[in-house]
Amino acid sequence: MDEQDGVDLLLYMAQHAFNRKPGQELNELDLQDWMTEYQENYLKAATVLGLINCIEPVYKKYDVAWIAGSDRSGVIARLIDYFRMIAQKDITVRGETFILSGARELWVDLDGVMPEVRDKLFAAFLSKENLDNLDISLSATKDQTRIEEGKAYIASLALRSGITLDVTKPFIQYEKPEDCPVGRVVGRLYPNYARDEKRKLTESLMSQDQLAIMNQSSISIIDAPAAENGDRPNTEIVARHAAKKFIARIEKGDFGDKKHFFILLQSNQPYIERQTLVTQREVNRVLQVYGLDAKGYEITVEGVGFVCKEDIATVHSALGALMTEKWKTAMEGIIPKRDIKDLLFQTRLLFQSL
Repeated sequence: MDEQDGVDLLLYMAQHAFNRKPGQELNELDLQDWMTEYQENYLKAATVLGLINCIEPVYKKYDVAWIAGSDRSGVIARLIDYFRMIAQKDITVRGETFILSGARELWVDLDGVMPEVRDKLFAAFLSKENLDNLDISLSATKDQTRIEEGKAYIASLALRSGITLDVTKPFIQYEKPEDCPVGRVVGRLYPNYARDEKRKLTESLMSQDQLAIMNQSSISIIDAPAAENGDRPNTEIVARHAAKKFIARIEKGDFGDKKHFFILLQSNQPYIERQTLVTQREVNRVLQVYGLDAKGYEITVEGVGFVCKEDIATVHSALGALMTEKWKTAMEGIIPKRDIKDLLFQTRLLFQSL
């Protein structure tokens, strides 16, 4: 075995334990028996791997700031941490701040928030409390109280946005794959729109709503479209949209003769390193497409965020996703021995099902 064989084996083994099906969201992962039995040891190891502790900003000045999109609780928490950090660390963002969002349709099971968690988050926003000290879980549990909160929020957001839900049946859940419209999944509780309603309630719309609730008009939204097959825009796609927008400003001359830029990327654990790797890769690619790398332009993405407040199933899934991005980084500039589809859990599973 050479070094590349070792790298491939590490990815294959990590993905073997990944267990996240294609299209499955983090709130739909099952907590396995070993996660309860070995939780303490696992979280100690995850801390060593950099998936647990908070990451604070290194610099005092940034050219722009990007807040990674998420479900509703994640967006609220990341906004709160961003505002607190900017104020308490005396950080200057010279340019715009964006939420990197997209046309991911909202659904109750994912975007509902436990009322006590929601209330603690907004109390922390008002007091500028460090979320590291807040006793909450951001994992989307199957608690009925959270489901009812999600229904109430989505119905109220539809009303504020002028989007009409079916009066007799405002929410719908599909039992068979053949009954699902493109982009929807069996078992999830979705808004059921009126027959003539063309608009949808999306993550971007929800993010804009949270900014309005917090009375923050200075932050804008990157609204990346869904794929043709209905798949939601992922970190890679949204980062690409944001990078193109930023580089257009460079080409326009908004920054004069400056050539090295710093982007603050707000996230939270256990996602920070993965999202930073993906975002940095996309920024580099867009620089190359526009030919700016050859002219000496450079952009550094720095990921920051608060301590992990997710369950162990989510941490484990995040580790599997991080290993994928680390493999891609290790393969940059060389010809890999193996197609990544042969190594990843989801594409191996798809191949086996065929």
